[in-house]
Amino acid sequence: MFDTSKHNIRSNLVASSTAACGIYINTPSANADPNYLAIGTNVSQMTSNMMEFSKNLRMLTTLMPDGPDKDSLLNAANNLATACQDLLNAAKDGRTNRSAQQVHKIMFEL
Repeated sequence: MFDTSKHNIRSNLVASSTAACGIYINTPSANADPNYLAIGTNVSQMTSNMMEFSKNLRMLTTLMPDGPDKDSLLNAANNLATACQDLLNAAKDGRTNRSAQQVHKIMFEL
């Protein structure tokens, strides 16, 4: 069960990372028209994967003993959730560059 949870978390992170890239790529500069269908698809994929990620993370942390590894994992997950929220807000405002970089940086820390 432990290895399955770790594998599922990795799969969720890869899918969310792909969606984050899609949001970044499809959110144009100020003068271009956005591809709303592609952005909406990527947002749906990202939010769905983050919901699954949180379920799998909850399973994994339940199986882990209390200690610094568990705390570090929970802190990294919290940072990832904040970065994803920032990316979605940035996409809404048309300023995705820095937020997308932050999401990818945090995903690779996990």
